[in-house]
Amino acid sequence: MNYNLLAKFDDSLELVCAAPSSCETISTISDLDFMQEDCIVFLGDKKYLEKFISQTSNIKPHVVVAKKLGAGIDELKKKSLSVWSSEKPHVSITKISKAFFQEKIEGLNYWHDSRQNGEAQVDPTSFIAQGVFLGEGVRIGANVKVHAGCVISAKCEIEEGSEIFPNCTIYPFTKIGKNVRIHAGTTISADCFGYNFDGGVHHKIWHLGGVVIEDDVEIGANSCVDAGTFYATTIGAGSKIDNHVQVGHNCLIGRGVIMCGQVAIAGSARIGDFTVIGGKAAVGNGVHVGSACQIAGNAMVTANLEDKATVGGHPARPLNEWLKGVAWLRTQSLKPRGK
Repeated sequence: MNYNLLAKFDDSLELVCAAPSSCETISTISDLDFMQEDCIVFLGDKKYLEKFISQTSNIKPHVVVAKKLGAGIDELKKKSLSVWSSEKPHVSITKISKAFFQEKIEGLNYWHDSRQNGEAQVDPTSFIAQGVFLGEGVRIGANVKVHAGCVISAKCEIEEGSEIFPNCTIYPFTKIGKNVRIHAGTTISADCFGYNFDGGVHHKIWHLGGVVIEDDVEIGANSCVDAGTFYATTIGAGSKIDNHVQVGHNCLIGRGVIMCGQVAIAGSARIGDFTVIGGKAAVGNGVHVGSACQIAGNAMVTANLEDKATVGGHPARPLNEWLKGVAWLRTQSLKPRGK
């Protein structure tokens, strides 16, 4: 996309610093932690502005900055290809993300199985059941099994030895590694629950990031792993996810993580390697959980956890502390009234 087209999608944008003629292409929207060449990023408040200015990345992006942060715009010019200001960056991001979504996703062929026109790359040793739909440009590796009723959408890749059980839906731009098992009814890379509220309307943030599932992962029935907003939601190698689990957008799940039934991981959370999360536990938005942690069932993790933490309760706290609190409450509740 040419950067001059930005104002077409959001007429509230004002150009502060124009891009050099050789750098007028915008490739995608990016997060500050995962910037790509010729990308565009959004700096809606002082925290993100300071983070961007302090970064040492060699990548120079196009930038949309909140107009209220005018004092910091001069510093942005040194680190950016172009700078745009917006009264409401949280609304601008919904409009610009839709433009990139339309460019990347909406033009894909959802309606005709790509085997009909030879666009699918299916290894002859794979097993594809009747009633499977393969989208545009799908690539299926050796000895892969895809059961009846599955939809493998455009640009998906499934590596050697993986198995997709009946009625799974894999949205576009999903990468599935080797020896992965995804059980019946699971959905991978659907849009997450991402909206910005303004003027009495919930404005949708369009998701472009897709999902990466690394080797030897197993995902239980009727679970959901949502697409990243602007970078891939990732499930690390060897992780095991039970039935009815929700993994939100932008989550980075480490290697060998265990998630028991009905666990919910909110968007942008990070779970360290070999952490175990008990049934019905939840991890809050943007929370970072260290490696080798143990989270008791029904716990609600609302703050970052260091490596090897063992927690329980709501809000989650050290397990022994929580158990003592539960015991004290029980003791008090059983005391006769008036004593």
